[in-house]
Amino acid sequence: MLTYIGEIAEAVPFVHRNTISSHINEIFEQDKNLEGVVIGDNAHIDGLVMKGAFYKKIAAKFGYDLFMGRSIELIMDASPLIVDYFTSITDVSSLAMNREQDHLYDYVIITKDDRFYGIVSIKDLLQTFAEIQAFMARYSNPLTGLPGNNLIEENLTKALDAPTYSIFYLDLNHFKAYNDSYGFKQGDVVIRETSMLLQEIFRNHSSNSFLGHIGGDDFIGVIYSHEYEPISEQIIQVFDQKVPSFYSVEDWDRGFVHVHDRNNTLVQLPLLSIAIAIVTNQKAHFESTDQISEYATQLKSLCKRTKGSHCVADSTFLSCVKK
Repeated sequence: MLTYIGEIAEAVPFVHRNTISSHINEIFEQDKNLEGVVIGDNAHIDGLVMKGAFYKKIAAKFGYDLFMGRSIELIMDASPLIVDYFTSITDVSSLAMNREQDHLYDYVIITKDDRFYGIVSIKDLLQTFAEIQAFMARYSNPLTGLPGNNLIEENLTKALDAPTYSIFYLDLNHFKAYNDSYGFKQGDVVIRETSMLLQEIFRNHSSNSFLGHIGGDDFIGVIYSHEYEPISEQIIQVFDQKVPSFYSVEDWDRGFVHVHDRNNTLVQLPLLSIAIAIVTNQKAHFESTDQISEYATQLKSLCKRTKGSHCVADSTFLSCVKK
């Protein structure tokens, strides 16, 4: 499945800013399907001229005399939308649609390694975005809208080929007790709220991070670095700040909920917390996603032995452990 905007980029003419407008006219005349030309120098991007804007200027009163024999920099848009190859198609769609009306259908310019790479038309962008949305709807968790198990497996396989990665396995401690006490409807609220805070944190970390919803209260995240500790710290901090809003004042002040066990005996169970097991290739090499999952299960077991929100990475308790 396509992910990055650069994957749908196409080539267009790239000309110097001192190019005479009459030459731009010739370019448009020679290629009737061309909608724009990128302006720059030695791969540095100075601007963009779209066919519609070009001929609007030329057709204006005295426009032909004013512009046709002079540099295209007098007509070009000096502030086009420029994004990196590895920006997600979804993010670019949002940026493109938030432009001013006059530039809504302008090309999006793509760079790679800080050099001009190509353009994406709005037609191609919207078509690809619609395909992604349809694909996500088919393979996403219906409660959170996050990618489900097929896409999770795909991204784990992708991580195995990366030089560095950190894989987060996250779940909620005592979620069953919460459901038994507050009901499944309120339990769904907790899952959605947790999903939203995780999405924000992973999205803010990097544009190519991944977050999926395995099911129930289980989530999985992937980043392509070993900078997992700040993310874990933030997840625990934000989640623990959010937890009081999930409970009645009485339960929160008491510090536990009453739940009937299998013998119908009323027992006290702790409040919600979050457990994070982090698998990296910093100290070990994994051959398959099954190996990663097996190791993560061991880490989660270690993480859940202590009360409250905790995170464990490669069998080591981190500083983000709640004291």
